[in-house]
Amino acid sequence: MTTRHLAIAAILTLAAAGSAAAQTPASTAKPGPKRAKEFSVGAVLAGPSSVGSAAAELNDGSGSPSVTLFRVENRLALGYGVEINIAVELRRAFWVEVSGGWTRSSVDSRITGDFEDADDETPALPMSRFLVEGAVLRYFRERGQTAWFIRLNGGWMRETAGGNTLTGDGLIAGGGLGLRHWWRTNGKGSVKRVGLRVEGRGVVRSGGISLGEKGLRFGPAGAGHIVFGF
Repeated sequence: MTTRHLAIAAILTLAAAGSAAAQTPASTAKPGPKRAKEFSVGAVLAGPSSVGSAAAELNDGSGSPSVTLFRVENRLALGYGVEINIAVELRRAFWVEVSGGWTRSSVDSRITGDFEDADDETPALPMSRFLVEGAVLRYFRERGQTAWFIRLNGGWMRETAGGNTLTGDGLIAGGGLGLRHWWRTNGKGSVKRVGLRVEGRGVVRSGGISLGEKGLRFGPAGAGHIVFGF
């Protein structure tokens, strides 16, 4: 075989190999499972809780209290507001959630024991609370379209009252028990499920507005949300 014949054979072999490679489909990595997501919006109720008490007193010449002019007991009244949650499922029955909310309430100051025997009074000062939280949820006892869950949360809050004359930042945390029920689970668009979520919570706060009392403050709360599943 001549050199010319060998060159032609080599060219034909390379062309055939290139054609075969072009026809071989490229391998693609199998995508991982899509994580379920939820968006919920609803109402919250914050139960009454103490924000401290104090006494107005006159001191004697040595600086010791001698006369109590009146006493004040301060409480946050029942509050109401809105809350938005965005949740992602990390694994079956275990979710993480980011929440933002606003609550409207009032600081009620009950004035008693007036030195001049004036009637007791309870003036009220409007108050707002803004918060951003993170939470974890663990679902259990899932039966059909209904499941119970435990929720633990914590985050930052700001409380303002009297046109921002009283303002305080603080921390808020808590936990609760709730129930989620799907009304629809066969959606055709991006929203696959629609349902209702309700829960009762115990809340602990540190900081924020404090009138004569420091430390932790406790109170009940509840929430109800419309839930959209993706």
